[in-house]
Amino acid sequence: MASPSSAPVVVVGAGLAGLACAQRLTRTGIEVVVYEASDAVGGRVRTDLIDGFRCDRGFQLINPAYPVLDDVLDLDELDLRAFHADVVVAFGEQRWT
Repeated sequence: MASPSSAPVVVVGAGLAGLACAQRLTRTGIEVVVYEASDAVGGRVRTDLIDGFRCDRGFQLINPAYPVLDDVLDLDELDLRAFHADVVVAFGEQRWT
């Protein structure tokens, strides 16, 4: 890995945009250093494991028909699944749907 003083490009932030930028530059042969202030990559689109539960940090919806996704993601590896719209509001033992 290059140091910031020797890399021609420094990307600040390892969210989706920063990672896609670094990936595109690297594919063209440009050396890139990515800095992230958080403890993991993903930015607002990441999942944390808390007490055995997966907790999404942000809105995670991908439209696989979006043309640029083939350039930056391996959609087959993501194992995308359709879901039905539903909401459950919970307060103590009560549940509303």
